[in-house]
Amino acid sequence: MANYRSPSRKLWTGRASTEELYLHEKVQCLALTDVEDTLLKKGVALLGYSCDEGVKRNQGRIGAKEGPKVIRQALGKMPNPLNGTLSLFDFGDITCTQGKMEEAQTGLQDAIAKLLSAKAFPIVLGGGHDMAYGHYNGIKKYLGKSKKTVGIINFDAHFDLRSNANGNNSGTPFYQIAQDCKELSKEFRYLCLGIREDANDRKLFETANELEVKFLLRETFRMQFVEEINKWITAFL
Repeated sequence: MANYRSPSRKLWTGRASTEELYLHEKVQCLALTDVEDTLLKKGVALLGYSCDEGVKRNQGRIGAKEGPKVIRQALGKMPNPLNGTLSLFDFGDITCTQGKMEEAQTGLQDAIAKLLSAKAFPIVLGGGHDMAYGHYNGIKKYLGKSKKTVGIINFDAHFDLRSNANGNNSGTPFYQIAQDCKELSKEFRYLCLGIREDANDRKLFETANELEVKFLLRETFRMQFVEEINKWITAFL
């Protein structure tokens, strides 16, 4: 794969033990070419999306492409909460070269579908939020012609529902998903928790209402309202 980087064991360091007490001792680094059904049935698969081209296009602050590396370095030092029957895999990074974000999204899509087919539980480490579109399409590809639907719960201050009429970026993924759902005559199921009124313009709120997006504002998304929030999430599911 042209936009793929194999995992690096050097990123996983931490305190040593003899009982896999830390995540750097638990994780197994494998290339995507090593995916096997029998190997991943009880495994969490980490996959990096090393790309901030979408952030750049969205006039944001770049640097998110370093996220997967830094997250791994932080995770490695943490205690291992996983039981002995659950495996943890690092499958490296999908990368973005020469600003070709759409190719990176397609690479992420194919990798997600492959991991799901191997019965792994994939967790994507970003990267700009344009990874959501590749992640979604990977799930959709895996489901194929299944009647199952995809629901999206986004913990975010932003809707990321900007129109992609002038191109795709980190602010357009959920709008793109909504348009894809419309073309396929499927319901767009999107719950966004933590929306800030000072971080989304009037047009974005109008788009959210037009698309029947469910959302909670930041003022409501607080611990003192956790029981009510759980009711929202349960109703959505």
